[in-house]
Amino acid sequence: MILFEKQKQIYSGLWLHRFFSGRQPQTNGHTRTFSLATVSVFHEYKKHKLMNWVRLEEKWKADVLNDSTKAGSFTNYYKLRYNVFYQLPLSRDGFAPKTLSLALGDEIYLYYGPTLSNHVFDQNRLFLGFSYAVNKHDNLVFGYLNILQQNQAGTQYKNSSILKATMFWNFGF
Repeated sequence: MILFEKQKQIYSGLWLHRFFSGRQPQTNGHTRTFSLATVSVFHEYKKHKLMNWVRLEEKWKADVLNDSTKAGSFTNYYKLRYNVFYQLPLSRDGFAPKTLSLALGDEIYLYYGPTLSNHVFDQNRLFLGFSYAVNKHDNLVFGYLNILQQNQAGTQYKNSSILKATMFWNFGF
């Protein structure tokens, strides 16, 4: 991660992820490898916080013939993700430790690049919840997440309602 200042960051990474559908042992797992680059901008004021980030991802996903057979090949695709997250304190103490704030977020995923599928839109994630400031640096975000996702063929949408809880720790590196 490269840190320009407290409010602006650029970071990148490389992940290897094994996924198993849960119906059979690990023989039906498939692999996803991806690299990413993210630019984040944070605005922190006494009465509200706003975070924006843009992420470019390149993914290599193992092709699967059915739930238990890998095809032995990979599909390469690219995604652009944009996230906006807004917090509004519910206490006169602002964002002090042990206070609650309203949390609103929206993240959109779009396909791009030379391997573009037959559709650009992938998904939209809309979040409404709360953020609890555990201490000066760490917080727990919990609430309702709605995911609208288009299938790979681009012909149908899946709408998911999820209760989400995420703990954010700042290790101070």
